[in-house]
Amino acid sequence: MKHERGEPSPEPVAGSWELEGGSGRPLSRRAFLNVTAGAGAYVALAPQTTMPALPVPPFEALRPGWFDTPMRWAQLTLVENDPGQFDPQFWLDYFRRIKADAACLSAGGIVAYYPTEVPLHHRSSSLGSSDPFGTLVAGCRALKMHVIARTDPHAARDEVRAAHPDWGTLEFDYGRKEVQNFLIANVPDESVPGVIAELDGIGFSLAVNHVRGRSVGCTGEPHCNFSVTETKQRLGRLIEYLEARFGDAISQLGLQLDGCPHACAQHWIADLGFQGTTARDADGKRVQAYDIFVRGGLGPDAQIGKALFRRVPSEELDAAVAGLIQGWLDGRTGEDESFPVFARRQSDEELGLAAGLEPVKGRVREEAE
Repeated sequence: MKHERGEPSPEPVAGSWELEGGSGRPLSRRAFLNVTAGAGAYVALAPQTTMPALPVPPFEALRPGWFDTPMRWAQLTLVENDPGQFDPQFWLDYFRRIKADAACLSAGGIVAYYPTEVPLHHRSSSLGSSDPFGTLVAGCRALKMHVIARTDPHAARDEVRAAHPDWGTLEFDYGRKEVQNFLIANVPDESVPGVIAELDGIGFSLAVNHVRGRSVGCTGEPHCNFSVTETKQRLGRLIEYLEARFGDAISQLGLQLDGCPHACAQHWIADLGFQGTTARDADGKRVQAYDIFVRGGLGPDAQIGKALFRRVPSEELDAAVAGLIQGWLDGRTGEDESFPVFARRQSDEELGLAAGLEPVKGRVREEAE
């Protein structure tokens, strides 16, 4: 701020300033911050006389990669009989009209849309002497567009499987617990026994307790930022413990375990649901724990489960769940009574005795006077 010599300083205006050499009009806080921020950036970046300026990378080094520059992408996906039936120029004109600056074009994979010479790489049956992929690439280049060649390896033709059956072999690291489900499709009836035997030989026996097929754990840690506990691995250990104790008696039971309230594994509607949380041990150290949900389910008697037991430490979970299951097996009205139906006719205190845990106390709703 500045005042001319010999002139009295004007009274300051609250929340305003006057710039050096300014017009005398007050400057708002917002404008002051804008000006001072710009001045600070200039001082920081301008070469100094007292110290050498920091080296500035050449402009080329600061330019983004080609994949950062396109602003309007186009994609053209071909099928087997498209060559000879579609007009590449039509699409090039379309790209020009919409001002596309990049395109993803069908090139190869299970079907090649160019005159490939790669052994066993199937050319489109409609290709003839044409080269639709090459024509489109040349046209896009003329329009100064970036091009990505799209390949589709989702399947293999019979001649490829016959020549290289090893190409269709998928090897898993079976020592890792996080291997998820996989699907083997299009198995001929006569090959089913052999496939089952092969699966059994690599550790994926189909002769397992059905509780495994009815149970699910969410992705969980360490792959999900929301999860606070183990999920798939912890559920696997729980099922192994229950199988060893109860065998096929739990084959119709469904266990669903989540690592957070987002409920990707839908613990709210499970026969027995679990939500990851934390607790404190005797030394005050934070440990992984789970809330146990009961009475949930779908169907005619659909119901949202209740978190009956809160913050059960992970090392106490197996015994608590086993107690609930034992109470169900001993107290059900018949073999066809499911665990949710059993749990709904039990009081919280009865289920607490079975689990060896103190159930949470529900809020008492006050009657309006």
